[in-house]
Amino acid sequence: QASATLIAPLSVTQIADLDFGVIVANRDSAGTVALAPDTTPAQFGGGAHAGCEPALGCPVAHAAQFAVTGEAGRNYTIAAPSSIAITGEAVAGGQAQTLTISAITLRSASRPANGASGQLDAAGRDSFWLGGTLGVPANLPAARYRVSLQVIVTYS
Repeated sequence: QASATLIAPLSVTQIADLDFGVIVANRDSAGTVALAPDTTPAQFGGGAHAGCEPALGCPVAHAAQFAVTGEAGRNYTIAAPSSIAITGEAVAGGQAQTLTISAITLRSASRPANGASGQLDAAGRDSFWLGGTLGVPANLPAARYRVSLQVIVTYS
């Protein structure tokens, strides 16, 4: 005897990028910008400060958000690196200093206390957030930074 059970494939759609916003680096001390894996506002520490307010038209720093669809009621697990290097392009041209996004953390809407796992609802949907901490060296020149961050979602 043989049998098989087919289930709906998992699909992940990015809703929002991980965006640390506009940052001013102190000339004399390093700092951090921390984004929790939820809708909590960014926490600036040490020599890192918000460079512009949303009321002035600047982007709001926020965690990445993803939508997940698949087989209703099924559990899933999310995998992402714990840290990643991010390189940029200096505003004046040329290569910018490499920064690190560390303490990358995950949180699903369905199981917020379980970190990198979730459960699809009766309609086969859920969402999750990804946060992290950007290290900002002292006296960092003006630059624009961008990196692709791989997130893998599997049934568990």
